[in-house]
Amino acid sequence: MKLKKFKYYKYCIVFIALFLFIPAKVYAVSIPQPTQEFYVNDFADVLTEEEEKQMLEKAVNLASEELGIQVVVTTIKSLEGESIENYAHDMYNQYGIGKDDMGVLILLSTGDRDTRIELGNAMEAYITDSKAGRLLDKHAIPHFKENKFNSGLLEVQSAVIDEASTIKTQMVERAEREARQKEAMEKIGNFFLGLLKVIGWILLFGTPIGIILWLINKAIEKYQAKEDELKSLREYKQASENKIQNAKNRADLVEREAERECSQMESSLKDLQERYDEIEERLNDARELYPSLDDDIDKSHAQTFNKELIPYVNKKPASSLIPILAGILATYKGLTSNEKRFVSDDIEKIKDTYQKSLDIKQEEERKEKNSTLLATLLGIVGAISIGNSSNLSRIKEAMSMYNSLDPDYKSEFGSSKLALLKKLLNQAEDDDERERRRRQEEEERRRREEEEEEERRRRQRMNSFSSSSSSSSFHGFGGHSSGGGASRHF
Repeated sequence: MKLKKFKYYKYCIVFIALFLFIPAKVYAVSIPQPTQEFYVNDFADVLTEEEEKQMLEKAVNLASEELGIQVVVTTIKSLEGESIENYAHDMYNQYGIGKDDMGVLILLSTGDRDTRIELGNAMEAYITDSKAGRLLDKHAIPHFKENKFNSGLLEVQSAVIDEASTIKTQMVERAEREARQKEAMEKIGNFFLGLLKVIGWILLFGTPIGIILWLINKAIEKYQAKEDELKSLREYKQASENKIQNAKNRADLVEREAERECSQMESSLKDLQERYDEIEERLNDARELYPSLDDDIDKSHAQTFNKELIPYVNKKPASSLIPILAGILATYKGLTSNEKRFVSDDIEKIKDTYQKSLDIKQEEERKEKNSTLLATLLGIVGAISIGNSSNLSRIKEAMSMYNSLDPDYKSEFGSSKLALLKKLLNQAEDDDERERRRRQEEEERRRREEEEEEERRRRQRMNSFSSSSSSSSFHGFGGHSSGGGASRHF
């Protein structure tokens, strides 16, 4: 019997030891530490450097306000088998997002195609679970479905920050309203306190002496108030004088720098004017010695240009000549009117050849475009056997291609294939309409469930708040989440 009791105690001791020394979360997922930027943690590498900088600037500007609302965006490649709700909850608490629990975590798992907005305890009073879901549905999911993770994150972060900015205004207004109420209560309290002091003086010293002492006390209080006001005015005056002096110093510095730059510019302008006058004088001397100097120079330029025309005068129009002829005509356009007098008549042939070459290129491009559209169109119709919502956009694209074809290419496509294309389009539109109605019903069902869950959470928070003088759902600095938010799989 003693032996059996010994074995029983031994097993109990072993069980307790295992319970105490084996970690509670042996299989817990390891949450990565935040990056140095903290507000943008792109572990899945879906954002460009410029996009990260843009998102970081928005988040820092929001958090720099006195309320300390933090919006953190994190991307990961995999949840490692964990649900996104648990993963986001653990990450939020590990990062400690938001001052006074006023924070938001936007988490995206690209490999699992899951996303979630996790809310801090205090933030849930302003951004509800259903509102978080609507933010994801409107700003993130349409982009994520097309694998445009970067644009989706940019848009949903902006939307959340806009919501947070509105919250900030509400909180500031409420704080100002409470401050005014507190000030009014203090004034009422001071009035009654002064009244009690008067009554005390009268009761303590008798009516004549009490009144005299009360008047003396009031005089002392007024004197002290004047002294405090005078001290405040002196400090304000000193600060104003310092600001004025600093402004004068900066203005003097700017003025000296401007004078120095103006002096340098005047000196440079003077040198340029002297050089220009010297060149002008030499040119006038040359013109006096050679009256036909300007014509000779212009004629020389024109002769050089005429030599460039010769190889292309008798060329047949072709699209390959367009860049060369365009350069020649641009050079001709830059000549002076006097230089153009010496240009040969071949320039008109060049203009005609250039225009005909443009027409040839336009016709070639038209044929190439129609041939490409026709080949693509035939490929689409041959590849699709039945129209549905998944290939609706592709079929619409094919119909748009057909409408842009020239009449001769439409004939080549054929009436039978056109009838097949219209049939596929009708099938796809009908299927897309059914799918749209199904999604609407699913979204309506999910919205009702979210609103019911939100109402349940609200009642829990109210009951918890009523059960104690300070609500256990709220904490101080450190950023905690009670699991509020919304998740989506796309």
